[in-house]
Amino acid sequence: MKQSLLIKIFSGIILLAIAGGVSYYIYNLFPHYPSAEVMTIHSDNDFEKYNLPGSGVIGDPYTIEEYDLGLYEYNEVKDKFIGLQITDTTKHFVVRNCSFTGGKNTIYFKNLAPGTATIENCEFYSIPQTVEIFEIGINSMKIVNSSDVVISKCDFLTRTSKIGGYAIELQSSDNCIIMNNYCQNYYTGFAVYYSNNVTIRDNIFQEIGAGASVVFYNSNYAKVLDNFIYDCSLGVWLTSCDFPVIENNRIETIYVSATMSGIEMEDCNSARIVNNTIIRYWFGIFMHECSLNLIMLNLIQNCQGYGVSLSYDVFNCTVFHNTFKDNNQYNLSTSQAFDNSTWSLWYSPIINEGNFWNDLGTNSTYNISGPSNSIDLYPLNEPII
Repeated sequence: MKQSLLIKIFSGIILLAIAGGVSYYIYNLFPHYPSAEVMTIHSDNDFEKYNLPGSGVIGDPYTIEEYDLGLYEYNEVKDKFIGLQITDTTKHFVVRNCSFTGGKNTIYFKNLAPGTATIENCEFYSIPQTVEIFEIGINSMKIVNSSDVVISKCDFLTRTSKIGGYAIELQSSDNCIIMNNYCQNYYTGFAVYYSNNVTIRDNIFQEIGAGASVVFYNSNYAKVLDNFIYDCSLGVWLTSCDFPVIENNRIETIYVSATMSGIEMEDCNSARIVNNTIIRYWFGIFMHECSLNLIMLNLIQNCQGYGVSLSYDVFNCTVFHNTFKDNNQYNLSTSQAFDNSTWSLWYSPIINEGNFWNDLGTNSTYNISGPSNSIDLYPLNEPII
């Protein structure tokens, strides 16, 4: 009897040890997100209840630093969860060196006085919700009606682009700057709606899903500068934006589908697309319902479809000093570009110089595919970039 009891006790100890080891393995197999307080500020006076350093004036902002705002486990993520919510304030504040984990709109700012908010050196981890809601996904940050916000040196990470949502969503927030951030595996990277003069520069995007890495909608004077966009479904997508500038970006992918463009624009006018490198998309640059746009000094290479495609509703675009290499690999019997537009030019009539086409051969001009019957009258013999 005693021997049987000892065997049972010993067996129980072994089972507990095994269970503990399995639990430890499971615990460490998935990221474990520490719990933290939720911070909610709905007026200037609410800053005081958190005993934050600073006084809320220029040069001495309230400082929200070294906070972990998030949830314990996946099954605690709620659709409306907000880790840091600040609305209707006029005080200056900075959010620095914080970690955010969780559901929809982990940071939510609304109705902030212009130039009062700065977010820097923070980490955002979006995790799947208990119930997948594909139409809204998960936003790490949403900012509404708050101009002159600066977001810099933050990491935006999520486990799946399928329900990853936006890393950053701006609405009706002019003059914001988003720079030097890293964004990986979201459905959409940084999206800007109804916000003028917003700058997105020096960011790195990697493996962004079905949405674009950078989105501007109905936002004039957009600036997309010096970004590195790697292996993302769609690079830069602009709709209903006038006077945008897209310069010095590298947009490159590995896997190609017929819906992918490095830069796509709809109903955008007076755009400058200059000095970008676009590699291995289906379309390098695709435009429709656009006018008076300039495409210059870009390297467009190894696209399965056309390097540049102008649809029938495009007017007065100028394309010159670009380098086209080995594009339209899907149909090598036609040219590397397509033109169905009206009054567009594939050379500069001022300096009588066009583009470099590596399939020019011994020809003195280069015919552009499409109903417009356009011709580059002055193709370059050497790439200019």
